[in-house]
Amino acid sequence: MNIKKRKTLSSFENTPANSMERELAEIFIASESQLRLRCDPADVRLYEALPVEHRYLFVAYHWQAKHLGDLDAISIAKLQRIDRDRRNRLALGQTAPKSVPPIPPMRRAPEPTTSKTLQRTYRGEVHTVIVEGDCFIWRGNVFGSLSEIARRITGTRWSGPRFFGITAKAPRQTKT
Repeated sequence: MNIKKRKTLSSFENTPANSMERELAEIFIASESQLRLRCDPADVRLYEALPVEHRYLFVAYHWQAKHLGDLDAISIAKLQRIDRDRRNRLALGQTAPKSVPPIPPMRRAPEPTTSKTLQRTYRGEVHTVIVEGDCFIWRGNVFGSLSEIARRITGTRWSGPRFFGITAKAPRQTKT
């Protein structure tokens, strides 16, 4: 990553930048000695272990975390697990990272063919769904089930076929 330091704040002075933007801009134009002074004393060892071009990002991140809040516990745990796995691989002499599972291909809207259209009015708005084979198209997005679409429309779990009136509700049986 190549970060170019700016010599002045003129590009920031001509915009309605708030104080946080200005503070972050000052971090990126700071000299190496000024930057080290901005680093929290507890983090100096980590700071010095980083390549120079990453130190600006390190200080900016910690400044933002201090003023806006740090990562949530789940994200921190995930990053720690990734780091632990990396350290274990290095200890075993493996340099290649663990293979990442392949990303499944995105569903694409099928080519226009003969299709079925479903409509449902919900809270005064007409919702139209195009059924193409095993996928459903609503508002230009492809979905795998009608229930997904019904959930997006209503905000609650629904049987998609029931919501669009494809299946009738089973009659209630009374006890005799």
